Amino acid sequence: MFTIRNLHLTSSPPKNLQDLDFIADTGFSGSVVSDTSIIQSLDRDYLGDKEVTLAGGIAQSVSVYISDVFVNTLGLKDVEIVEMGEEYLIGIALMRAISKRAIFAFDNDEVLFED
Repeated sequence: MFTIRNLHLTSSPPKNLQDLDFIADTGFSGSVVSDTSIIQSLDRDYLGDKEVTLAGGIAQSVSVYISDVFVNTLGLKDVEIVEMGEEYLIGIALMRAISKRAIFAFDNDEVLFED
C-alpha cells in the first residue's frame, strides 16, 4: 500500500479542492473507501450494508454507496464507495478505471498513474 498524492474525489468538476492522502490498497478489489464526511459531500445513493473482511481477518459491517465522481478531471459513472471511519483507500477497480499503468515510487511513497 502506498500513499497517492493529489487525488481528488468529487461529484462535480473540481474547483476548490482539499487534497487527501489515499492509500493504494492492491489487496482491495473495490473502488474507494472513505469516511463519512467525504461521502456526505458527494451526490450519492445508499446501496445498503455489507460485511467485509479486513486485512487482519476481522469481519466488519460497512455502508456502501454509489456515486458518479470525478477523480482529478476524469469523470467516472457508478463508483462504489465503502464507508469506514478515517480510512482513505483506493482499490484495484478504481486504479484500473483511471489509468493503464501505476508506477510505485518507493523513495517518496507516491503512486503515479499514467494514461
